[in-house]
Amino acid sequence: MSTIELKKRLIDKIQKTDNENLLGEAFRLLEMESEDIEIYKLNDGQKKAIEEARKQITKSIIQRSSPNRSRLPSNRQTDR
Repeated sequence: MSTIELKKRLIDKIQKTDNENLLGEAFRLLEMESEDIEIYKLNDGQKKAIEEARKQITKSIIQRSSPNRSRLPSNRQTDR
């Protein structure tokens, strides 16, 4: 979809809605474009920590989907 088509569709949706919250959020998002927003840059340590966390998540997902995995004890407490 071209930029012109997107603009036309957006204008049409804006004209049809009476949802004040939606209009406020749309305005806020569009205002961000005109502001100078500083992009946060990660240092090497932060990047490494994120990569390690991603590996741990992937490993956990693979282990959970494995049919031969051992069952972990439940964290649920039983009524006594």
